[in-house]
This record gives sequence, structure tokens and C-alpha cells, in this order.
Amino acid sequence: MNRRLRVIYILIVVFGLVGLYAIFNVGNPHSLFRWIIKSDAYDLYIAMGVSLLVFFLGFLVFYFRQQEGYTQLLWMNRERIRALREKRYSDEQIAEDLLSALGMKRGYRYNLVKKRLVLELSSIKVVSQGG
Repeated sequence: MNRRLRVIYILIVVFGLVGLYAIFNVGNPHSLFRWIIKSDAYDLYIAMGVSLLVFFLGFLVFYFRQQEGYTQLLWMNRERIRALREKRYSDEQIAEDLLSALGMKRGYRYNLVKKRLVLELSSIKVVSQGG
């Protein structure tokens, strides 16, 4: 597992537990939050804020896991990409070649993955074996 993902998972667990505690202790005069904030008027806002933070961290996990899949696809096909770049294929043509090799047909998903692959291909440089 990627180190970045591991840190995000740990943050989700920590803030998730804080969020659960905050939700079940809203307005409690004996809450541990009283050490930090004396008034219980802000408990609901703290609970909502921590919950939104956990929600946002979940989206980060989704984004990084998705990005990891495209990176692995390009890594597994690096020799093919290198050969196509030596033939002066554009990033869009390389993406179409990879998708046809995967058996993907035209459609919404095809266009979405193609755009993502073109973006990933433009961000990396595969050098030829000669130098």
C-alpha cells in the first residue's frame, strides 16, 4: 500500500473516532471537549466539521486509488508505450491503442478512461532504451 494512502487511512480512523465521540456527546457538560472549549454551544459544529473532514478524506482515498490504477496500467505497458512513442504516436493514439488492447469499446466509460490516460501519458515521459 502506498504511504500516502496509509497516512490517509490512519487519519480517517482517528478523525472518525473523534467524530463518533463528538456526535454522541453533543451538549454533554462532562464531554472531553470541555477541556478545550468551555461552552457546549459549538459541539454540533465540531461534530459536523469532523464528519466533513472524514468525508473529504474518503474522497482523497478514492482519487489516489483511481490514480494508482492508471499508473499501474501505464507501468505494465511501458515497453509498448515506448515503442509507440518511438513511432511518433500522440498520447491520444497511445491511449486508444491501450484501450483497444483491453477490449474497451466506444462509449461514456471509454471516453472517460481515454481522457484520463491521455492526461497521465502527458505527465510522464518514457525515454527510449537507447538513451
